[in-house]
Amino acid sequence: MSDVDTFIISAKDGRIDIVSQFLQENKVTVDCRDKDGNTALMQASAWGFMDLVKLLLSHRADINNRNKDGSTAWLQVLHIYFFLLSLLILTQYLIRLL
Repeated sequence: MSDVDTFIISAKDGRIDIVSQFLQENKVTVDCRDKDGNTALMQASAWGFMDLVKLLLSHRADINNRNKDGSTAWLQVLHIYFFLLSLLILTQYLIRLL
């Protein structure tokens, strides 16, 4: 597995220790991408790892990068929270039916 793959997967898994180490040792650039065009910021944002997002932004991660699907870190956050909000609304609706 390449350093870029390890870095992106670590961001997806919330491994701030590994991501921080890679950045400190200059093993990767903060905006490197996986095969799908995702950055560490996109992955950390999508999975809600706030401290990791803060770390990546402090290293000047570009919030405007787009992956192959045209999604940005911000759009990935919106997808997750819209999904969670939808689940909440559906749950409340189903509870009221009982």
